Amino acid sequence: MTENQTDQANEINTNPITPAQFTTEEFEQLLDVYKRNDPTDKTGEKGLVSALVSEIRAGKPFSDDYFSEEALYSGKAKWLETVELGQDKLKGQRLNAPTILSLLATDIKIGEDDQTKIDFETADEIHFYAANVEQVYLADNIFGPQSDSDVDLGSSSVRWKDAYVDSITVTGNADIDGDVDVDGTLETDALTIAGTAIVAQATASAVGGVELATAAEVITGTDAARVVTADTLSAKSVVCDIDVSSLTDSNIVTITHNLGTADILVQVYDKTTEANIMCDIARTTDDFSTASTSVVSIDFGTAPPNDCRALITSLAGATAGSIAYT
Repeated sequence: MTENQTDQANEINTNPITPAQFTTEEFEQLLDVYKRNDPTDKTGEKGLVSALVSEIRAGKPFSDDYFSEEALYSGKAKWLETVELGQDKLKGQRLNAPTILSLLATDIKIGEDDQTKIDFETADEIHFYAANVEQVYLADNIFGPQSDSDVDLGSSSVRWKDAYVDSITVTGNADIDGDVDVDGTLETDALTIAGTAIVAQATASAVGGVELATAAEVITGTDAARVVTADTLSAKSVVCDIDVSSLTDSNIVTITHNLGTADILVQVYDKTTEANIMCDIARTTDDFSTASTSVVSIDFGTAPPNDCRALITSLAGATAGSIAYT
């Protein structure tokens, strides 16, 4: 029996059918249904329908005897329990129909009509149509749209819940309303935050990524690509306390600063009065003759009354000023 016939056989009437319910056209419909139910048993069908028609014409109702397993399929299946005829078509119930375990055929189509269907038109592929247009297809290792950039996955109002994929390649724009959690490396050719372009390496006129300068680079004072932190900035200065009780008769001290430059500023002040102390300062060792970029020597002449503090600051890389001679 076809799907259409199965749809026709969808109502059960538990009362016997009387002759008044049948017309000649309806008899012909009934006969046609039985012929289609079992094309291999024409003799049995004709005999059954003929007996049924004779009973109805004689004014007798018919019962399940005419629809027994022996009468219809020689004990194999009971197809109809009762038959009900409406105004325009034959309706009935098919019982114990054979179970369909597989439906295999080349170039088969399944669907509402030829415009909305599942089509097996190509070997090893399944094609899905809607509105007379092929939308997507399934082939070996691919489920994709038939036409490039033609089919949406969800919509702005109806979305998929979660997507679990190994990799994503996007040729257009990606608009993300929520957060992005990246465990690996985020690589981009261009980045804009709140309308401001972010460059890979910040400059004086462009926001971007920066690298922190090391203490040694801060001391050198010539790196234009790295930034200074408060911690590394302190590397340009050295502070040393002088205990006057430890001075010898020469009243000379030598301070190691390791700033690596002679461009230093040295200042000495009284720790008690905080007044500057006048003294001789040389960028030499304690002999006051051997030049050095790592030590300074201070000659007090006369020992100061209180302990002192020496401040040494590197000016390496400082902007050169202009000079006028008058």
